[in-house]
Amino acid sequence: MVECSRQSVYIKEIKLTQKEALLYRKLIKKSRIPGCWIEENQLSDLMMYLFILLQRRNAIPEMRMKIFTDPYYAGNYKNSPKHYFEQNGLYGSAMLRHPEFLQYLKYFISGPDLPKKCIAKFCESVEKENDFELEVSNGFLKMLRKNIREFNLSIHQCSTEIFRLALEIGFKKEECMIIKKHAMNAIKT
Repeated sequence: MVECSRQSVYIKEIKLTQKEALLYRKLIKKSRIPGCWIEENQLSDLMMYLFILLQRRNAIPEMRMKIFTDPYYAGNYKNSPKHYFEQNGLYGSAMLRHPEFLQYLKYFISGPDLPKKCIAKFCESVEKENDFELEVSNGFLKMLRKNIREFNLSIHQCSTEIFRLALEIGFKKEECMIIKKHAMNAIKT
């Protein structure tokens, strides 16, 4: 868990019940085996069952669900990830059982896929720039670029995970888009 004082937000994994934790460990262990999706039924069932358990007890943070279901929070895309599944004919249990859904299930449980130290530094940078305003955020953006280079993040991590992290911390979408742009530029330069 990483504490970020902006809006008293905690970026953390959700607390799993014993049953959920067992399912998640099994799922992660089996998904790492090459060719595991050949035996798709068992893994697909685990994913679907775990998601249903989490959803029943409202364990998934609201912003994480919004990022998955609401196009507004899906970055600069016109559709949400859920919509992309549906465009490909995958609704309900078919979506929950699809191998690509695993990345979203991991996100629902663990939050942004970034090193904890990177998240902590990001939050620290936010705290140093208390009055984050788009026009006067050069100090924050410089710290962001430095942090990204320090942790040697991939373009995917910057384009997706930093954006998600900024949303979870409480930045407005427009601010998150600027953060995302600067994160990607930090890698390219």
